[in-house]
Amino acid sequence: MSHRRADSRAFLSCFAGHDACSEPIVYDGCSGGERFVPDDPPAESKARIRAAIIRHLTRYPLAGDTTEGMITCWMPLERGEALRFVEEVVNSMVVSGELLAQQLPDGRILYKRGPRI
Repeated sequence: MSHRRADSRAFLSCFAGHDACSEPIVYDGCSGGERFVPDDPPAESKARIRAAIIRHLTRYPLAGDTTEGMITCWMPLERGEALRFVEEVVNSMVVSGELLAQQLPDGRILYKRGPRI
């Protein structure tokens, strides 16, 4: 994986020990505000989707919706990429505790703010 970076010394000090990470990350810098983004378009799309979900739940803490509703109402600007990646992003957010999943009587899953947001 390659990274675009402004200062390789800062990159190395910030990312020491991160070789074992299982997923690409978007990282907003160390002390100088550097921004390191993986040169990986799917990872960037997933990061934007995750940010849109967190932004919505921060603004509306009691909100909850299905993945279809999230795509339609929470992230209309990211709609194209959301269709490809929202299930994967939401599942990883459930695993990390950022979202809670509740099965509805019709079998669909409602997602709402988890304890880690």
